[in-house]
Parts: sequence; structure tokens; C-alpha cells
Amino acid sequence: MQKGNFYSKVYTDVSFEASRSKAIDSIYYYIAKETSSIINRTDFNIVAVSLKDNNLIDFDNKDIANIKEYKKDDNFYVEIKVKDSDVYNRTIEILQRLKKEGSVEDKFFRANASIQMPDSGNLSAYTKQMLTQNALKRAYESLFRVLRSNDIDVNRAVKLTNEAYILEESYSSNEYNVVVETILE
Repeated sequence: MQKGNFYSKVYTDVSFEASRSKAIDSIYYYIAKETSSIINRTDFNIVAVSLKDNNLIDFDNKDIANIKEYKKDDNFYVEIKVKDSDVYNRTIEILQRLKKEGSVEDKFFRANASIQMPDSGNLSAYTKQMLTQNALKRAYESLFRVLRSNDIDVNRAVKLTNEAYILEESYSSNEYNVVVETILE
């Protein structure tokens, strides 16, 4: 990972573009899976999409990415070899912006909480709301603890916690996750 060498070989029966997109996605997913633990995240898909959105790797640069396309047995094959020694450092920079807990750039403070939800189809709207409010409450409590652990006095920590906003919210079939953030000025 730190050397910046990656390889992906993918095929589809659709087109070279579809195969290329799949190969690129697999490289981003691999990078996300290998590095997201640095910021205590396990939602690799979200991390991979963020890496891709930030154009972590310039696949159009022939000095970085060697892309080979060929057709075999009515399938469209794409092989991508990447050699970019700066990928790891750029990944760390992007991950710091995705950090869910603690201090980011000594100015932003974040905390998160998640809650497991039993089969959502069987929950009433009231129960769902109570579960999400519980997770939100825990996120704010966690943010307060993060602020205090960074030597911010109690009154200021209370004020900053009250000024916090929801940075990221995600739902899956059985989990609700929320990230709150406040800005130290």
C-alpha cells in the first residue's frame, strides 16, 4: 500500500467503459479497506467513494496508470496497473477529512454514534425516531467528552456542544449512524 503499487483485472460483458469503471472501483475499495481503520471507520464503500470523488489516482496519466483493454470470449477485459508513490500520503490527507472522532486540523471536533436497528419494516415510526434520537444524544455526549479530553474547559465545551451540527447521517438496513461536528473559533 505505501509503495503505491496496485493492480486490478476485471471483465464485463457490457463494454470496456463498464469494465474500466469496475476495475477503478476495485482499486479504490482496496485502498479504503486497507486504510480506513486509521480513522476507525468500517464503512469501506463510503470511504472508497470519497477517495474516488477526491481523484486520489489520476488514471488518465500514463506515467501513473497503465491500462490494457482486450476482448476475449465476448467479454471486455481491462487490466490496470498503478504505480504512484504519493497515493498513501494523499489517502491520509483525505481520510483526515473523513475522520469521525476527535480533532480535525485542530479546529473541527467530531464525534459519532451508531445504533443497531432490528428489522426496520417491523418498527413503528415512533420507535425509529426514539432510536435515532438516542444515537444522536450519544453522539453529542461523545463530542462533549472529545472536547474535554482536548483540554477545553467545561463551559466552553458545553457551548461548543450546543453549537454542534450533524455532519453526516447514514442509514442501512439495520443501522443508523450519525456524526456531529463543532468548530473551535
